[in-house]
Amino acid sequence: SISDTIDLNIVEFDIDLGPLAVICDEGSTIASIINNDDLDIYTYQWSPEDCIVSGGDTTTPVVFANESKDLMVNVVNTLHGCETTLTVPLLVSDLNISITDDLTIIQGEEATIEVFGTSIGDSILWSNGSVEIEQIVMPDETTIYTVTVIDENGCSATASVEIIVLTPRCDDESVFVPSGFSPNGDGVNDELFVRSLFVETIDFVIYNRWGQEIFRTDDIRVGWDGTFKGKALSPDSYAFCLRSVCINGEENVRTGNVNLIR
Repeated sequence: SISDTIDLNIVEFDIDLGPLAVICDEGSTIASIINNDDLDIYTYQWSPEDCIVSGGDTTTPVVFANESKDLMVNVVNTLHGCETTLTVPLLVSDLNISITDDLTIIQGEEATIEVFGTSIGDSILWSNGSVEIEQIVMPDETTIYTVTVIDENGCSATASVEIIVLTPRCDDESVFVPSGFSPNGDGVNDELFVRSLFVETIDFVIYNRWGQEIFRTDDIRVGWDGTFKGKALSPDSYAFCLRSVCINGEENVRTGNVNLIR
């Protein structure tokens, strides 16, 4: 019999995964592994290739993906020729928020604003200090509210809503009566309305050229359709008298003329 001795070298890879690689807002990020033994010399090859932006032969490549997946890195010990393959998770954040549409309110009114698309564990911070998904605000002047949401992976998204605040007025511009209307059934300007965001009560009266009252309303939602006693009136200039009280307590009283056009 013959005997001999063979030396076996055990090659261990002292390599750890780096911090979790996270892609936020369709950008790119850095994946990483950590070599804990500087005496070992390795080569690296990351895959899949379509996810590697640059540095595919380093410990810290720049990577990109549209959805979460596992990256693979093949590590070769150049001294002994041994190799191993590590799996490196790549997370693509799905943080996608939206916010209440811009709103217009009258000074003194409340508005509800809300951020949509958040998940349990997300951090929420509004520009006014609120940390709620939904809040009620009552600004004295036009204000933009911005919300920042940060998910558990550190990805952030912002959105803004503008609350336009109208100050109550009771002048002729804010209590508006058109100069004419055309009740011809085409769906455009077929009725004469008093237009205002601030009127609380009105008394709106229409007269013909002989001073006869032909229409009267105390409801701003009710308009004149150009008829009297169910009969369509001919084109002419008709007088009106308007008395209105606005929500700020001011009164608007005026007279004028409106043209009926057919």
